[in-house]
Amino acid sequence: KFLDLHIAQHNSKHIRVLNSYNRVLQQKSALLKQGQGNLKSHLELWNEQILEYGSQIIRSRWEFTNLLAEKAKEIYKNISLGKEELTMEYQALGKDDVDKALAEFPQILEEKMPLEIERKMIYVGPHRDDLIFKLNGKSARLYGSQGQQRSIVLSLKLGELGVFYQGKGEYPLLLLDDVLSELDNFRREYLLRTVKKLPQTIITMTSAEMLTDHASLLLYIENGRIGRI
Repeated sequence: KFLDLHIAQHNSKHIRVLNSYNRVLQQKSALLKQGQGNLKSHLELWNEQILEYGSQIIRSRWEFTNLLAEKAKEIYKNISLGKEELTMEYQALGKDDVDKALAEFPQILEEKMPLEIERKMIYVGPHRDDLIFKLNGKSARLYGSQGQQRSIVLSLKLGELGVFYQGKGEYPLLLLDDVLSELDNFRREYLLRTVKKLPQTIITMTSAEMLTDHASLLLYIENGRIGRI
């Protein structure tokens, strides 16, 4: 969902492909649960469409991941003062190599069909894919500290801005909801210095103290009324 949301902002075709893919998933899922008639031949027809739409989704996600990974890697390097390297990989159909995954997609669909019939569930397709984050080659999910994981999220959000600018030639409006309270002083200052260079950023907080030296406009909301600080 994270990837699809941002790809759709750049490529409206991705939305149509996603909608078509999701409709096929619903039809195939209903067929599996009914379990009636010539099930295998009917599933083969739906698998053809899963292959068609799913391959397009996988390719688009892989291309976007490469763009974002490059931006996020550089940002994380700055945040960690060059001590840690962030890598971001899109894992398609359980494989690290996307070209290999696409080449084996038809075979995987066929091999998993008996299991899908037995358990009445769909086991193959990009809806089951994942993003893998590593720091210095180790899983960030398993070994990353809370601070490191927050730095990864921060790197991704700022990296998205870079990808958007690269594709559109302008920066989007950035909305941050109470994010500063979750960051230490160094990460907080890094974020504020970065967003200060952007055309417009809106940050919400429970206290304005952290923003006093950075914001061009400070507003407060109290008892349903808006005022200027």
